[in-house]
Amino acid sequence: MNVTKSQEIIHKEIMDIVDTIYENRDNDNFYHKGTFNTKDLPDHKGYTHSPNINSHFEDVIFRKLNKITINHCLYWFELESNEKATELKLLMNGYGKIEGCKKIPATNKNSDSNILYLGVRQGGVRGDGLTNIEGRMNQHLGYYDKPSTQGLQLYEYAKDRDFNITIKVIEFVGMKTYYLNVIEKLLAKEMKPLCGRH
Repeated sequence: MNVTKSQEIIHKEIMDIVDTIYENRDNDNFYHKGTFNTKDLPDHKGYTHSPNINSHFEDVIFRKLNKITINHCLYWFELESNEKATELKLLMNGYGKIEGCKKIPATNKNSDSNILYLGVRQGGVRGDGLTNIEGRMNQHLGYYDKPSTQGLQLYEYAKDRDFNITIKVIEFVGMKTYYLNVIEKLLAKEMKPLCGRH
């Protein structure tokens, strides 16, 4: 067995996936897409309400994600400009300095990008009936009451601000779990999300 040759084949296949995602990052037929404005985030009413039960958010984001029950996903939060993404990142970092705040993503040195965050989520359905990716979006939007669960927590600092955000979710049909983090790290080098440790 030629291990070097096998490694080269695996590396090429993974890079082909990363390149295909990057090349199609603006191709609306390639991913699930939902766009919203942070000023429209609904009141969580003491964490008894979440955006997946809000008709607007259900239409633009959650109805599609509710159908991803098995497959793993890669997703990113994108703003209309580098400037708006940087402005939102600064708000998030300011929130992260407040004592007792919910856990936010790690800071990094990336700049000049309109991608706020890039992540992956394994397929599956949680005990509360939400798909894993649906539950993860609720966490990022700020509707999970456990402060130790890391997420963007947008509700906490951007609810009354004017940020148009597009969430793009790529569904990997039949992909093995162990490829997810490798693809995430390699794609993050290309897309340069403004927060998160990659």
